[in-house]
Amino acid sequence: MEGKLVIVILCCIFKASANGGKQSNGGLKVSVTTTTVPPPVRIKYSTGAYLTNGHRVYFQTAKVVDGSDTKLPILLLHGAAFSSQTWRKLGTLRFLAKNGYNPIAVDLPGFGRTKGYFRGDTNDFMDELIANIGIERPILVSPSMSGRYSIPYVLNHSSKLRGYIPIAPSNYGGTKEKFQKIILPALIVYGSRDTWGKRTSEVIANIPGSKIKVIPNGSHPAYLDNPNLFHRFVKTFLDEIYATEMTSMQSNRNSSAVNSTTSSAILSTGTSVPNTTVASLPDDSM
Repeated sequence: MEGKLVIVILCCIFKASANGGKQSNGGLKVSVTTTTVPPPVRIKYSTGAYLTNGHRVYFQTAKVVDGSDTKLPILLLHGAAFSSQTWRKLGTLRFLAKNGYNPIAVDLPGFGRTKGYFRGDTNDFMDELIANIGIERPILVSPSMSGRYSIPYVLNHSSKLRGYIPIAPSNYGGTKEKFQKIILPALIVYGSRDTWGKRTSEVIANIPGSKIKVIPNGSHPAYLDNPNLFHRFVKTFLDEIYATEMTSMQSNRNSSAVNSTTSSAILSTGTSVPNTTVASLPDDSM
């Protein structure tokens, strides 16, 4: 009996498909819905190295194959027990690329494939590294030990960054008063079980407008404990920065268009346009 019932239903579905998707048979109506499955996203990983402050610094990037232009550059540093490979294994490089961003993960001196210990000025190192990679105003992701590089750079060169994501970083020279003077979007992340990371994060949270996100039951490298939640935190933060930049760019375009129209009107008529602000001209120009 069950076999016959299945055959009847299948027949109804077949007839419905042949008659435009609907079939009436004793009051029974069957609809057929077609779902298009998108093709899988293909990611291309690239590796390389730049000579920076005497060190051959290795890096990894990820990009969607045949993808459109990326939104913003994301520069990922790492903690003492990790390297650029951590971000690849965790899926962070893929996640950022899939969502339209341009991730670059580096091996800091003495870690991964980058040899030697860096003893110079970390501000100079970061400046040269960013210039060598060829990116402008990246968003800087900095866990734990890499605070040695990121915090002095944020304190001294925040205008060269679009945003800052410290993850329970080591605090090198940062004080409440210094962070209060910083103008930079910041997303501060730490694990709920990381008491040391909480203390340093609360100091950095003095950056005006900064946001704190805590990963439940997270340890010091909390992003390893819940990668999906960490990625959601990061994406929301990045999308907000990108949206703000797009709004600002559109506003500037509109302003330029108005100024251009105003200038043209003045030149053609010799008079100002109502409801617009026009810079005053010297008397001998009138």
